[in-house]
Amino acid sequence: MAPAETDGLAAAMVERETQFRLAREIRRLINEFGRDNVKRAVAQETKAKRGRKPEKDWKFLNPIIREDARRWLEGGDPFSERSNSSIATRYADEHPGQSRDSTYRRIMRKLSEERRLFTAFLAYIISDDEFPYQAHIKAISNLGEHTEYSEIAPRMLERAQQTLGDYAKHCGDVPDNLTMKEIRDRLQIALRPALPTLFPGGNKNAFAAYLSDSRPARPTSGDDKIKGIFDMAKKIGVKSTPASEPQE
Repeated sequence: MAPAETDGLAAAMVERETQFRLAREIRRLINEFGRDNVKRAVAQETKAKRGRKPEKDWKFLNPIIREDARRWLEGGDPFSERSNSSIATRYADEHPGQSRDSTYRRIMRKLSEERRLFTAFLAYIISDDEFPYQAHIKAISNLGEHTEYSEIAPRMLERAQQTLGDYAKHCGDVPDNLTMKEIRDRLQIALRPALPTLFPGGNKNAFAAYLSDSRPARPTSGDDKIKGIFDMAKKIGVKSTPASEPQE
């Protein structure tokens, strides 16, 4: 096969996989938040923006905040180990823009206002499938200390505890080294034979909801909480949040 044909086939495969993952994510969001809420949130996020194009500082800072999140999950204190000033200085040196001084001040302001929140958010994301489940529980509790998540974190924590309880009921004691994702996966396998009884007709959406771990429960007050989660994930450059939908 000619190189051009090979490249074309590879591109087609990537596009197909992208569309498959996108469709699956949309189904998960509809199941979690409802069709109308998702449609409104998507319409809002895809609407053309006017005015000055916003700086994409947080997407550039994503690797640094991820390091903060991992360090926090490991028991360290990233905020004392690496100051906002040192981060802003490095950023301004590498991305000075039209004015290095104004870039430094802008980054300092953003770090002062949101570094701890975004670190907590990424710790929640990362801990789902990279750290033992106890770290994920700790990350949810820490997220709830921030005003933006103070209302929904208790529900996230309750659902995570429910998943652990379901595992203990159907699979036995929860091994300390399992991640929350591994717990959901094993619980899914254990419950497959009982699906016809638990969910007549094998309702996949109902099963996905049953396995929901720490994702926020469907809001009852409109789009605000949904949009807040979308906005934060988009701002920090995270493409998805922990999911519990059964894999196809």
